[in-house]
Amino acid sequence: MNSKKIFLYALLVLLILSSVIPVNTISEQAVVSVFPSEGPSGVIVEVFGCGFSSRVSVTIYFDNILVGSDTTDQDGCFWTLIQVPDIELGQRTVMVRDITGRIAYTQFTVTKPIMRVSPTSGPAGANVSVYGVGLGPYQVYTLKFDNIVLEAALFTNETGGLPELVVKIPDSLLTGVHVFTLVYVGYYREYKNTRQIYYASSSVIIAQEEFEVTRGAATTDDIALLNETLSELRKELSALKLNVTSLLNELETLKASTLSNISALNNTMQELFSKLEELKNTATRLEELITALETKLNSTSEELVNVKSELSAEIGELGSKITTLNQSITQTIKQVEKFSNELEDQSSRIRDLAANHENTRAMIIAAVATGVVAIILGALAHISLRRLKYEVPGTQTSFQ
Repeated sequence: MNSKKIFLYALLVLLILSSVIPVNTISEQAVVSVFPSEGPSGVIVEVFGCGFSSRVSVTIYFDNILVGSDTTDQDGCFWTLIQVPDIELGQRTVMVRDITGRIAYTQFTVTKPIMRVSPTSGPAGANVSVYGVGLGPYQVYTLKFDNIVLEAALFTNETGGLPELVVKIPDSLLTGVHVFTLVYVGYYREYKNTRQIYYASSSVIIAQEEFEVTRGAATTDDIALLNETLSELRKELSALKLNVTSLLNELETLKASTLSNISALNNTMQELFSKLEELKNTATRLEELITALETKLNSTSEELVNVKSELSAEIGELGSKITTLNQSITQTIKQVEKFSNELEDQSSRIRDLAANHENTRAMIIAAVATGVVAIILGALAHISLRRLKYEVPGTQTSFQ
């Protein structure tokens, strides 16, 4: 058997073995769970998942409605709280997907919250039983009657029910229909006898039930209270009667005072009418005086016109005189200017003569100075020659 046949037989054996022995492929499957797995819309639940990529973002959907997100740890796990959206009742799909594409699914049942009160009507102050189901396990609610808080925190059990409790209808309520309301507060868990509450970001009304407040049968206490109230009303009416009587007396006094004031007012009016008549007469006299004054003003106006004419004539004559005076002044100014020019010419000639005199004087002084210097130099030269004559023997010097 040659080597080629050996190789073919070995390959055939490997193929047979590979078809007989299964090969296990190890791959981690992403999983997710929701706790609790049921509850009405609006409640908080826990979402836990593993098998996702390490340290990546995951998004959580309720029937394709985005409800939250979180980040996985190094093991690819996460835990977070989300609030169930307002979706249809029944089983809904919860999907978690990370950014690498890993997906996990689980189911959540949306329940219908129910609250019942018994009885459904009664007088103010009556005791009423309240219970509820379908509220979701481990949830916290506030019970209100209209806007009055009856129970601040009611805790559901593991089945999502409220233990039956008895509450009292508030006193002093008007008859008619009122409303019990369950308002969602949050989700709670108990750890080592410690209750941890995770509060919702906003208040949600989960369930409501109507209650009719009726008028109750009168009791002995009610009758006693009514009698006491009537007695107080009688006292108040008596006091009111006294006040009314006092008020009537004051009105009578005011009436008498008013009549007296009216009489005094009539007298004052008569005096006022008399003064008005006097004012009328005074006005008539003033009118006559004004007429006389107007007449006098008219005559005065004529006199003023005459005076104006005379003044105009005098002003014209004065203007002529002023014109003549202006002409005389103009001629005088011209003569003064002519005289000034002549003085300027005389001054110029005097300055020229003074300058010539100074030049002549300077020349004379220079000539005299030159002559004096020449005489002095000649004298000095003569003296020097005579000295040389006596100091140098055999030397004779003569000057002709």
